[in-house]
Amino acid sequence: MTRAGACAAVVIGACIALALTVCAPAANALRSVAGAGELLNYQRVDDPDFAMPGAGTVYSVQYNSRGADGRLTPVRGTVWFPTAAAPATGYPVVAAGHGTSGLGDECTLPRAFASAGPSYGPYYGPWLKQGFVLVAPEYAGIGGPGVHPYLDRRVAGANMIDAVRAARQLGDRVGVDVDGRFATTGGSQGGHASLSAGDVAAEYAPELTLLGTTAVAPPVYIDRYLSLLGPHIPAVPVPDYVTYLSYVLRGLQASRPGLDVNAYLTPVGRTMLRAAETLCYPDMVARSRGLGVGDILAEPLHSGPLMAAVRDVQVIPASGFTRPILIHQGIADVTAFSPLTDQFVADVRAAGTRVDYRTSMAGHGVGPQAEVQSAQWARSLWRADVG
Repeated sequence: MTRAGACAAVVIGACIALALTVCAPAANALRSVAGAGELLNYQRVDDPDFAMPGAGTVYSVQYNSRGADGRLTPVRGTVWFPTAAAPATGYPVVAAGHGTSGLGDECTLPRAFASAGPSYGPYYGPWLKQGFVLVAPEYAGIGGPGVHPYLDRRVAGANMIDAVRAARQLGDRVGVDVDGRFATTGGSQGGHASLSAGDVAAEYAPELTLLGTTAVAPPVYIDRYLSLLGPHIPAVPVPDYVTYLSYVLRGLQASRPGLDVNAYLTPVGRTMLRAAETLCYPDMVARSRGLGVGDILAEPLHSGPLMAAVRDVQVIPASGFTRPILIHQGIADVTAFSPLTDQFVADVRAAGTRVDYRTSMAGHGVGPQAEVQSAQWARSLWRADVG
């Protein structure tokens, strides 16, 4: 991010304290439907780009899960089986949510592995080394029908949990013993997906046993800074902020098609949301270069019904968790602001859930050591559960 971008982030971050009194949404149960998590097809992957420490066989899968309209839709994912011997109870599973890649059909994890596969090893490898089957969902709409409902908590939570269900069925098909105990993890958008899954797991998948939920730099309480945005924001050219906001608003359109999001946008903003449907993150950043948040907004986001929709669709309630949580947060993060994560952690603790909160002098990228710690933390919960 540029120095101008960092300055803009500091200004927004300073305003966040003024918004911390906004109420979070009430918990909303998410119940499973018949066929959720059904494994539709699978194929072994022998591409060396998918190899990583601790991984044995790799499979691409397609399974049924929740889409933007609440109905089942095909969702893609990738499953890695570990080389470590299976315990007597079967392998536990971790659902790993990937960070923001884009909304389009080309914005998939296989594409990312093709261009930077080895760089994922330090993030995914620790889980495999700890003896977890690792399944990474693409999320509904990415490589499947419809537009991806970016940061829709109900969709993300269901996609993560249904990926675990699909991984267990895959194990049955290929002769690998996979247990019903699982954890969730992820960074950035993946952290939001992981927390979304942890929030609904007890009611959505009572046949499974959630060990715990981990997240790195999750975007929580995003309503509390989105509500500060409008055409009054100085036209500081920070392309990644425009990209992020475009994804958030286009994702909200996908989840709430009856909401007139376009009423909040300038003609340039409407063009950016159309681009957001297909352009993956690097291309979207390039497309938005030279634009500021104020350039794409015609109305303040706090006006009208938009913020109520954001809170219902995209903001994770603090009161639905029944299992421990581990969150890693960079204090200097100018994407997922640390004061909001601080408040979320305080609220979750006040609701009675144990949270291990680890902060560091880092930005949005905390580094792979966070996943090493997360995998060890989840493994300790597994040991305690199996006795």
